[in-house]
Amino acid sequence: GYLGSAPPAGHGPHRYMFAVHALNVENLPINKEVSAAICGFNMFGTTVGRALIVPVYEQT
Repeated sequence: GYLGSAPPAGHGPHRYMFAVHALNVENLPINKEVSAAICGFNMFGTTVGRALIVPVYEQT
């Protein structure tokens, strides 16, 4: 499972980028076999808004 951000101690700050998209459709016409490229094509074609969240974390 996911254990959260864990940059190496003393390696300096690390950025973690998250993009949040607002779509103009309720569901994308994809299934679990669809490639990331096809998923992105469908998502970007229906995006009406987008925000980037960029937290920074450093272990000392």
